[in-house]
Amino acid sequence: MTAFTKFLITLFIVSVTVSELSCKKSSDSEPPVISLSFSDKALEYVKLTEGKYFIYKNSVNAILDSVVVTESFLNSILTPKTPGSMIIIPAYYHERFRLKLSKFNGTTSTEWLYGIADIPFSYFSSDTAALQLQEADNSSLFYLSHSDQPALNIVVEGRSYLNVLLAVWENGLDISNPLYKKTLTYWAKGTGIIKREIISTGGTNITYSLIRNN
Repeated sequence: MTAFTKFLITLFIVSVTVSELSCKKSSDSEPPVISLSFSDKALEYVKLTEGKYFIYKNSVNAILDSVVVTESFLNSILTPKTPGSMIIIPAYYHERFRLKLSKFNGTTSTEWLYGIADIPFSYFSSDTAALQLQEADNSSLFYLSHSDQPALNIVVEGRSYLNVLLAVWENGLDISNPLYKKTLTYWAKGTGIIKREIISTGGTNITYSLIRNN
């Protein structure tokens, strides 16, 4: 083996070693990817089994509405690192939840409720995030943090429910405004929505009361 050949081999070994050390240093300097999850306590109220059905009494016409869970999906999403002028938000995983309830009339279905919950960056330092389920118009259907303790006990159509969570939402308009709207949604753990009231100045007030479910 010539001296020149030995020199090339030595140069190659040094180059590989420096490259490995550089990669390790770069990797060690990167913060670990944080994973944010919803509170399990909150999910017990809203994460319903697809195919689960509810029979509600409609206060307007006293007929029974058949509602089915057609989507109940929880997944984890990676948000890449976001550079900013003041701070850099590192990459992180965060859960997203979607819930869709559909009303069936024979073979025809219409959307009865559709809500999405996501975890914003503001919960970056929290192990378990509050779950806020919102409709497309930003009306709030549900909100519960890990420290909240729902304590409402009510009776709906002769059935008692304990530790019910009541979500109240208003669109911010004066009650005299024809566009005023308010919703009250009652959730029971392990069951779902047991009662929902929709109040509107320019429309018809309506209450859905749970009669039975599977």
